[in-house]
Amino acid sequence: MEDISVSGGATLTFTPANYATAQTVTVSAAQDADTIDDTATLSVSATGYVSLTVAVTAADNDSAAPAF
Repeated sequence: MEDISVSGGATLTFTPANYATAQTVTVSAAQDADTIDDTATLSVSATGYVSLTVAVTAADNDSAAPAF
């Protein structure tokens, strides 16, 4: 199971009327049982342009068990 996913704005449409208006992509992280930060690489592409990658990191909110 992937812990990081695109939950909104997976596909954006730009037109001559809105090309300069920012559009939002929402990335969500699922709760998991480990104490390890999760990472993902998202690919951004558009016809006629070079694809880019964006690194995403979700800081884990679980405390590590004490080590003895």
